[in-house]
Amino acid sequence: MSRLAVGQLEGLASEGYRITVASGSRLVQAGSILQFVYSQTTSTFTTSSGSWVDWTNMTATITPRESNSLIMVMVNAPRYQYVSGVAQPIYLRLLRGGTLIALETQNYVNTNNSQVTGQTGFTWIDNPATTSATTYKVQTTAGVSQSFSWVWGSIILMEVAQ
Repeated sequence: MSRLAVGQLEGLASEGYRITVASGSRLVQAGSILQFVYSQTTSTFTTSSGSWVDWTNMTATITPRESNSLIMVMVNAPRYQYVSGVAQPIYLRLLRGGTLIALETQNYVNTNNSQVTGQTGFTWIDNPATTSATTYKVQTTAGVSQSFSWVWGSIILMEVAQ
């Protein structure tokens, strides 16, 4: 494979300063977003399970263009719950395929036995090292003696060039 090293590459003014590459080729700068995948669920998902369960419709699939790309995963999860005056942990976890890659836990306290609303979420940088379709999914658990509902949620995947 040949390599050309230059100090600066600039398109011609007559071409609007664009740089054109041959069909099937691409010019990519490290840190560039190569693709963006967005998935949102607007359905209420309720669980009282003490075990991890898939959050219905909180999945997204991306097929990385480059095997060394990073995938930035952003999860946004507003929720409400009824609690009984004790700390109520909220748990989310992120899986790539069947592999756990991130866990998010937050505690909320309510002392008047009423509804608690709030929002949780997280951002994770993953390196799947593949160009095969890769599915990310969110799981949740109600923890101990509680029930809560996620009122909607979103998951965003961005492929970032290395």
